[in-house]
Amino acid sequence: MNKRQSIWLLMILGSVLLLGCGSPHGADCLYPFREGNLYGYLGPDGSVVVPAQFAYTMPFQEGMGAFNVGGNTVGRDMPTDGKWGFINSKGQIVINPKYTSPPVSALPFVPEALGRIRHQGYMFSDSLAGVIKEGEWVFIDPRGNIVISEGGNTPRFAAVRTFKEGLANVMVNNRWGYMEKSGRMAIPAQFLYPADFQEGYALVITDDLSWIVIDKHGNRVLPEYRIVTNFYEGIAAVMGDFKGVPENVDQVLRFWFVDSSGIRIPEEPQFDDVGHYGGGLCPVLVGSEKSEEKNTYPGLVRAAKRIGGKWGYIRRDGSFGIVPSFDGARSFHKGLAAVRKGDLFAYINVAGEYVTEFEFRFAGDFDECGIAVVQLGPSHNDFDGHFGYMNTSGEVIWIEADLPY
Repeated sequence: MNKRQSIWLLMILGSVLLLGCGSPHGADCLYPFREGNLYGYLGPDGSVVVPAQFAYTMPFQEGMGAFNVGGNTVGRDMPTDGKWGFINSKGQIVINPKYTSPPVSALPFVPEALGRIRHQGYMFSDSLAGVIKEGEWVFIDPRGNIVISEGGNTPRFAAVRTFKEGLANVMVNNRWGYMEKSGRMAIPAQFLYPADFQEGYALVITDDLSWIVIDKHGNRVLPEYRIVTNFYEGIAAVMGDFKGVPENVDQVLRFWFVDSSGIRIPEEPQFDDVGHYGGGLCPVLVGSEKSEEKNTYPGLVRAAKRIGGKWGYIRRDGSFGIVPSFDGARSFHKGLAAVRKGDLFAYINVAGEYVTEFEFRFAGDFDECGIAVVQLGPSHNDFDGHFGYMNTSGEVIWIEADLPY
C-alpha cells in the first residue's frame, strides 16, 4: 500500500467525530465502480446498471447520482475540474452537467470519506443537494432549481454536508454550524468540527478543543461528562471521569458509557478504548498499556496512545457478549462487524461467528442495502490491494480490475 492509500484509509478509520453512515435509501442501492479511467454504477448483485462512461460518479441517494464529465481524475481522487450533472437509476440524465467541481479530493466508493475531508456535496438528502454554481455553494432540488443560496438569512458557505434529521452542517467563516431546509441557521456556525445529528444529538468540537454534545437547539447536553461519540442505540461513550477533574496527557484515562438521561454504564470507567453500540453490542479494548508516543492532538482524540490488549464486545449492561480476542474491532452494522488480527480483517456476526476469513486489508461498515467496501488482501492473489464491494453473505460482488497507480 502506498502512502496516499494509507492516508485515505486513515481518513476513513481515524475520526469517531465525523463518522457518518452515508447509506443509500431503499432503491438507491447503486454503487460507483471504475473501469479503466471511467466510472459507472453497479447494482447490489454486482451487475452493471449504468456502464462506465463518466469521469467520476458519486453514490446514489434519493434516486439520483451525480456524475462528472470532462474532468481529469488522478488515481481515485475526485476531479477538481469538469462539470457535474445527475442521472436517475435508469441511467437517464435528469440534470444536465453544469455545476463545477469542489476544490478537494476524495476516495470513491466510500461516501463518508467526502464529508471527513471537507464537504459532502453532490448527494441528495431531504430532496436537496449541495453543488457549486458560479463559484458558490448552493442547494438545488431534483429538477435543478436553486432552493438555498447566499442572501437574507442564509450566509455564504465554504463547505456543506447532507441533511440528517432535518439539519445540515455548513461551514461559514471557517466554523461549522447547522442549517434548516429553509436556509435559516438553526445553530450558528461556531464549531471546529461537527458530526451529523444522530438520535437527536450531535458531537462537536469547540475552539478550546473540547468535545461536547448538543441538542437541536444548540444546547449542551450532559456537560459534566467528556463524551467522545454520538449517541447510538441511546448510548454514548465517555472518556475519563467527570469533566471537572484536572487531567494531563500523561494520565491513563479509561472509557465507559452514558445514556441520554445520564445513567452510567458501567458505573466506573474500565475500558482502554471503545467504539459505539450497534446490534446491542459495542467494541471495547482491554488489557493494553499506555504508549510513550502521544497523539498529535491529545485533547481531540486520546490522552495517550495504547499498545497491546485485545478487543471484544460488551452488552448494554457492560458484560461481555463476545470475549476480547481481536487486535481491532469495528461496530456492528446490519448484524456484521469487521474485526482485525494482525494486519488483516474478517467479519463476524453478533454471536461471534466468522462470516469470512481474515482476508481484507480494509473492511468497511455495511450500508442499509447490505453492501460494504473492502480492500482485498494477499489471499486474493493478483487482486491484493484492490478495492471491492461485499454483501452480508460474505460474497465479494465486484473487484476493481486494476489499481489506478
